[in-house]
Amino acid sequence: MSVAASPAAGEYVFFRLGAEQFALPMAVIEEIIRPPRLDPLPLSNPLYLGLANLRGRVLPVVDLRRTLGCTTGEQDAGQRVLVTRVQGVGLLVDQVDRVEQCPASAVQTATGLRTAVDHQEVLGVLDIGSGLTPILDLESLVSQRLTLDYTPPTARRQARAAGPALRADAVEDSAGQRLEELIVLQSAGQRFALPLQQVRELVPMPGACMAVPNAPDYLAGAMCFRQQIVPLLLVDRLFDLPRESEPQNRRVLVVPLSGRRDDDTSAMVGLVADQVDDVLRLPANRLVPLPEQFSALGGVEDCTALCRLDDGSLASVLDMPRFAATNMLQDMLERVEQLATDERDDEDSAEDVMQLLVLDVGKQAIAISISQVREIVRHTASIEPVPLAPSALLGVINLRGVALPVVDLADHLGLGRTPRSDGHYRIVVIGAGDQRLGLIVGGVRQVLRVGESALRPAPDRASRYRSLIQRVVLNEEAGADEAGMVLLLEALHLFRSGALGEHPAVGEVTA
Repeated sequence: MSVAASPAAGEYVFFRLGAEQFALPMAVIEEIIRPPRLDPLPLSNPLYLGLANLRGRVLPVVDLRRTLGCTTGEQDAGQRVLVTRVQGVGLLVDQVDRVEQCPASAVQTATGLRTAVDHQEVLGVLDIGSGLTPILDLESLVSQRLTLDYTPPTARRQARAAGPALRADAVEDSAGQRLEELIVLQSAGQRFALPLQQVRELVPMPGACMAVPNAPDYLAGAMCFRQQIVPLLLVDRLFDLPRESEPQNRRVLVVPLSGRRDDDTSAMVGLVADQVDDVLRLPANRLVPLPEQFSALGGVEDCTALCRLDDGSLASVLDMPRFAATNMLQDMLERVEQLATDERDDEDSAEDVMQLLVLDVGKQAIAISISQVREIVRHTASIEPVPLAPSALLGVINLRGVALPVVDLADHLGLGRTPRSDGHYRIVVIGAGDQRLGLIVGGVRQVLRVGESALRPAPDRASRYRSLIQRVVLNEEAGADEAGMVLLLEALHLFRSGALGEHPAVGEVTA
């Protein structure tokens, strides 16, 4: 649903977060309910409290007080959940005061209002005689704060003060001279520039990327951006730039290959840079065509000009349409598209009735398809650690003469560690082809048969590794209470899940 850019007369719901009062148009509210039972969603944005089963619908519930940076407090009987029509999100609030019809004369702009909310996330204020009440821009809150790369308000304000904002304002100076708008980035000590109209968005480098089999060294992996798989290209490797150490806090410029930032039909790539310096508006005479001697050397087909910066240094100006035409990029896009197709084929191959193995994982019921299970063992021998392993990869065991890597599934999903001192844990061996992986779980609950009607999609923007948890099971027999649900784990995707999938002891599933 789209919310109006400015507030208008109509019905508003007034609610409280701590000591502050806020309002939302009733047009974006579907219903108001008491807080339901919530099942945690592993690897999610910490603002998500969990998932609720709302009459067969999967409802992600968000702590609105924490989202807006209001002071935290204890749970109270007056708490309510506002079920919204904006991406199906539920908002937990401390108290709903009332629903009131407000005339146009009560609606004002938010200029000068001091509140915990950024001014971009306030549509306006309501003045009804008892003070000014901010009207939240729900679409802005959901799109800006309920993403996996969300940073807290303080950090975001610091980032805005230190870095450029991606926006296109005036393109002419006071004398009417045309200005070129460029965003300047650095990689391995070299400066590059991109026309601002070619850049869709600037985001942090994701903590975990989707691995691409047999990828060239310039391809760091892929990330999910606006429901599209975007390959991540390391700028320094693209241009064979030497570096002494790997940088921290890299940035990704998401760029449509058509060269038009608003082109929703174009494939996109992410250019990974060490840092982004500034957005500059420069006279056209500050851009110098690339010398013919450079073009004759080859390897610079994607650079169109040199830009002379304010400090006298030069930056190479990249052009995405030229870059998109290179054979190297076309081959890389085919690899990533094949990876996406393989994942879609995995989903499409599911039968009408599935047999699931329901496991105890960190005191939570998590199911995997029996077709992915090779065996279940009770292992009492020692686990041999492996070097440079993530914490969830405990090591390897000797399973009938074969070294089997074992993973604490609860640890990998952020649900704590599985107790192993009492010997009650089990190792569920999964695999495809010649690849095997042992999952340490607290126990096995049951085998469950479910139809497609019992499956619901998991919120696609809530979990850090979306490929791991794509669906949930709504079934009273699945080991949860009437209002609960069971997360369905795509177990084979563990082979390419972040640092775990990148470790040589785990390997890559290709079958």
